Amino acid sequence: MWMGNYYAGTHKLPTDASIINSKIKEITGNPKAHGHVFSDWMKMQMHMVELMYGLTDKLTVMGMVQYTDKEMRMFHHDGKTDHASRGLGDTILSADYLVAQGGGNSLIVGMGVSLPTGETNKTHVHMIHEDEVPLRAYSMQLGSGTYDLLPSLTYTYTYGKLGAGLQANATIRTGRNKEGYRFGHVFGTVGWVGYMLSDLLVPNVSVRYSKWGGIKGEDKLNKEFFSQHPTFKDPDFQPDYQGGERVDVGVGLNAKIKGITIGIDFVKPVYQKLNGIQMGVGYYVSLKASKAF
Repeated sequence: MWMGNYYAGTHKLPTDASIINSKIKEITGNPKAHGHVFSDWMKMQMHMVELMYGLTDKLTVMGMVQYTDKEMRMFHHDGKTDHASRGLGDTILSADYLVAQGGGNSLIVGMGVSLPTGETNKTHVHMIHEDEVPLRAYSMQLGSGTYDLLPSLTYTYTYGKLGAGLQANATIRTGRNKEGYRFGHVFGTVGWVGYMLSDLLVPNVSVRYSKWGGIKGEDKLNKEFFSQHPTFKDPDFQPDYQGGERVDVGVGLNAKIKGITIGIDFVKPVYQKLNGIQMGVGYYVSLKASKAF
């Protein structure tokens, strides 16, 4: 995933500290409010390994571990600095149950739980004020720090070489993490259509909508610092500058090679509305390989 440029609502901001600070003053209503460090770009790679097992013809259980690699470049009056977070992400356990099937239609109910195995204490050290102050950018954490519920409902339809589907899903946060906050709930839908050109090649298109809430609470390290400097509003460390909604469109291709199914998808937002000032998504690419035993 590649992220670049701040957004204020639906408005894309240029990479200019004076313009960003003007927007901060406008949003807060405080003529003294300003930031010192700002994001230039951010990229994220997630490497996932998932195992699925069919307990019955209708019930399938899954487990997934992930390794996350995040990099961010920030700019300030002294120049630019790079910041990275790498390590184990949250672990997901889930189950899907085939509720109904027939006439090319199927309905699947899913429920999962995300275990907080990813760290939430990744700090960014930069000269914010007189001293080197370690702060935690919310987008650079490796996990949520909370046990999260992952319900889903999926409908699929096949007719000849044509296949289509629609899924509704959510991430429901529970409690707060040890740093003193929780990320917002996430709600999403995705629809897709694919066409089987051959037994080995299936292109597809998709449309996705996601909406996520703001952070409840505040990282205790950030809170201690910003309570001493109430006019400092560096965007990446503000719990108020979280949450939003986005519409993505994607194109993909699935190919079967020697019994292994390889899929690639390119997804790009066509609409994003973000709370406060936060980085927008430029695009993301996913590559997967699967094999049935």
